[in-house]
Amino acid sequence: THRMFAICQEIRTVPMCPPSPCAPRTKASPGLTTTGGCATDIERSLNYEIGVAPQMEKTAAQSPPARSERGERTRTKILEAATELFADEGYFAVSTRDIAKRAGISTGLAYHYFESKEDLLAAQMHYLAEIWQRKVEDHVEATPDADLRSRVVDHVMVMRRFIREDHPHYFRFYVKHSVLPNLPHRERFDAYARISEAWFTSWIARGRKTQEIRREVDDTTALFVLYTVINRLQAVFDRDAPDEDAALTSDDEATVRERVRVITDLLLAGILDASLEAGAA
Repeated sequence: THRMFAICQEIRTVPMCPPSPCAPRTKASPGLTTTGGCATDIERSLNYEIGVAPQMEKTAAQSPPARSERGERTRTKILEAATELFADEGYFAVSTRDIAKRAGISTGLAYHYFESKEDLLAAQMHYLAEIWQRKVEDHVEATPDADLRSRVVDHVMVMRRFIREDHPHYFRFYVKHSVLPNLPHRERFDAYARISEAWFTSWIARGRKTQEIRREVDDTTALFVLYTVINRLQAVFDRDAPDEDAALTSDDEATVRERVRVITDLLLAGILDASLEAGAA
């Protein structure tokens, strides 16, 4: 079990996985927003992982005072420009001047919104995590009763659209920086990466209640399997990845979904109760 847990820790290197369902509100970390009257997974992850550290209270991830619509658009342009450049070049190869130029603004205006490049990085991490969280929450709310197999397939398809069509730079940013130990706000980055564990754990808990998961399969093993399926497919969907599977990299969504379903069925077969599948058939 300890060995399996260690392996599970190692494969959690691609962090663009979904947050968990909304839980009762807890005390929020400074500047982190909430959704629907309850604490977000970002709040809970950061509260648990790094607490409310004084040095973090004044970072740019802090919720800004009320701004004009134009000010919000400018701030978003800066964050998007930073994401693109960090994804393409890496955090340490990019200057605030480069980011301002990509955003089409002056360097001075960039510093008006963010005191330093480190502050900008902290805000950018939070910005990306919130966008991904909203994306997944919208989908999950539309399919509240999905079984474990359907949940995995649906999530993978949402992830595919996010990576290949909607926000390709977001995923590439996380992949490029997941292996940089000296990255500023490393604790914050890792906390965002671990948001997925709460989500997957909730899937497993529901699978226990519906008796989808075999009794002899422990939660650590089930979690390992979910990470294996989702993270491996996630890497294939990255536009920088080689075309290892023509069906998975097809532009036809129906073709991709069917291939994902087949792969998911095969990989989840070891943890799902076969008697339920036989009954359903």
